[in-house]
Amino acid sequence: MTELTRDEVIARVKDGESLEGEDLSGLDLRRANLSGADLRGTKLSGADLTGAYLGQANLRGTKLTGANLGETDLGGGLSLGSLSPSSARMDPGSCTSI
Repeated sequence: MTELTRDEVIARVKDGESLEGEDLSGLDLRRANLSGADLRGTKLSGADLTGAYLGQANLRGTKLTGANLGETDLGGGLSLGSLSPSSARMDPGSCTSI
């Protein structure tokens, strides 16, 4: 599996392609529009998702250890599944529409 860049991730989401199981650890995804993204089982450990839009995204089984979720808009239809954001960095009140 090859390492994806920010631009490749955004392009794949825009084209409706799945990112299931990809390792996106440490990737800078600040303010990225990941609306409707299939991120099932994706590794986002240490990724910067500050200000990203994740409305309608599927994060079932996604690893977010150490990810920065400040100001991340989760939208109203987020599929959380077994998501456990307890180890992600998230300022109180910084996420909207949970």
